[in-house]
Amino acid sequence: MSIAAFVLALCSLVIATASLGWQVSMWLLTAGRPRVRLKHGLASPVGSYLSYVPKSGAPADLYALTRQGISGEEVVAVQVANVGRIPLVITGYSLALEGGTVRYHVHGEAVGPTLPHTIDPGASAMWMAPMERATRLAHASTGVEEHRNRAFVVVETGLGRAVRTKTAVDLAEARRRNGHE
Repeated sequence: MSIAAFVLALCSLVIATASLGWQVSMWLLTAGRPRVRLKHGLASPVGSYLSYVPKSGAPADLYALTRQGISGEEVVAVQVANVGRIPLVITGYSLALEGGTVRYHVHGEAVGPTLPHTIDPGASAMWMAPMERATRLAHASTGVEEHRNRAFVVVETGLGRAVRTKTAVDLAEARRRNGHE
């Protein structure tokens, strides 16, 4: 085999591999892709005061808000952004505990767009649920086991995919910090 034929075959292999990689990446990026983030705070009839839950799981400092005369119901919320290229359908969301198997599926108490809900590319939507539901789920599931005192949200898409928030709010810390104990 001549050197020219070898170089030509090698170049063809590189181009074919690059083309295949490009096709696979375009196929993966074409779908609606949810990015979910957990929030914690207060919700009132006129608005909400929410902050993102950090990796440590530390809840929002609601005591600072109530000292300023702000009142409302303690909530856990999930913000879903569509970072894909086609619309994304959200069919439901639920509260879950780290290390647990039972989820609380939010229906009647859901605050946010009606489900199922379509999120266009580049847009986002947010849903909230009472924090009390996560606390009750923790008590019913585990009682006092420390590793199951962290709640997160699972979002279900129209394609049957379940996506969970990367962070989880520490329920025990929320009770301590916000005067429930």
